[in-house]
Amino acid sequence: MKRGTRIPIFNRCTISSFQNLKPLLSLSPRSYLSTLLSLQSEDLDQFSGVIQDNDLLKRAPNGNLLVLDHIDRGAMEPNARLYVKLFKKCTYQGKMKEGKKIHTHFLASRFQHYVVIRNMIINMYAKCGDMELARRAFDEMTERDMVSYTMLITGYSQSNEFKESLWLYLDMVTMGLQPNEFTFGSALKSAGGMQNDAMGRGIHGTCVKCGYEENLYVASALVAMYARCNRMAEAEVIFDGLKSKNEVSWNGLIAGYARKEDGHTVKQLFSEMKQGDMMKLGEPVIAFVGNTLLDMYGKAGSIKDAKKVFNRLVRKDIVSWNSMLTVYAHHGLGQEAVDLFEEMRAAGFQPNEITFLCVLNACSHAGFLDKGFYYFDMMRKYKLKPDITHYVIIIDLLGRAGQLDRAERFIRAMPIVPTAAVWKALLGA
Repeated sequence: MKRGTRIPIFNRCTISSFQNLKPLLSLSPRSYLSTLLSLQSEDLDQFSGVIQDNDLLKRAPNGNLLVLDHIDRGAMEPNARLYVKLFKKCTYQGKMKEGKKIHTHFLASRFQHYVVIRNMIINMYAKCGDMELARRAFDEMTERDMVSYTMLITGYSQSNEFKESLWLYLDMVTMGLQPNEFTFGSALKSAGGMQNDAMGRGIHGTCVKCGYEENLYVASALVAMYARCNRMAEAEVIFDGLKSKNEVSWNGLIAGYARKEDGHTVKQLFSEMKQGDMMKLGEPVIAFVGNTLLDMYGKAGSIKDAKKVFNRLVRKDIVSWNSMLTVYAHHGLGQEAVDLFEEMRAAGFQPNEITFLCVLNACSHAGFLDKGFYYFDMMRKYKLKPDITHYVIIIDLLGRAGQLDRAERFIRAMPIVPTAAVWKALLGA
């Protein structure tokens, strides 16, 4: 729906009951929502007003949402499609505060028993990262379907709450509800995250029983699960049996060998990817291999390959930057580390304690005394408190510069009690 589209608000709903929507429960979440939104306006009548699409989350002077304020004052009466639109907008925009208000309002409406909308509430909280509220919304439901369970299982999996995800999966299967591809994908990710290959094998068996063994999405999740559990033989069997391969399946296998620091196999797989047109030289699709591969190349001393991986990452997070900084620091490339640190700051990333540890270490190895103190003092700007490791690096920096008296004065002025590591650094200098 385009920006500025007007959403009709109707006086009453002529649909006698949402019982007709029960066949939707076996659909995927995407089809589920699409079908709900396809309800035709002729099924509803006597619209009493309009509201701009971009004003749906606009606030009234009293702090309430304007649309809810109109409903409460009797200026308009809601329908199910309006709640769908509101929850969808809150989910995509990450507006959990507004979503809570709409949730409260929805529970007091005549639509509160609609399972379709209840599932959207679970999804909203999960996507906004509040699994406690997502679980509460799930527990409050008197009727649940496959989508209800899948929304919550996926939310737990994406939040790395793997144990909760797997318990819920088992509960769902026990209830006699058949998982879909999204359920299996999230459950397999959770089994891999816990490195529970026994649980993973059980899920694998259910996938076969339900006819999903040839589904690319599920098969790719199986590859990743077995690789996470260090079952590379099983991962390869499933990978080799795929009729077509996607980024997720390549990711699972390559990351598995990268974690084992098997550089030879990793390079071989990359060569196969190039031949299969999954990765063209210079394109950023290599990003899905992520920080595991970057760390592996760094430890192996292959700085050029590590830099290539870093440059092709589609999404760099603080771990990516820290990993590359560590590579430079360990190999004495102080100027490269300093330049990368400034590039990171310019890109809007906020350094953490580990970031400063990396750049200080690089300054120490390169003999950048003034820059070392400059970055040490910068920690206060980011409201970070240096720990003993940061102080040890500064002492090492002063020692390498031959300023032993200054190093001793620095130790005496430390706000924390010097440890054996501090005196060892001074003696080493």
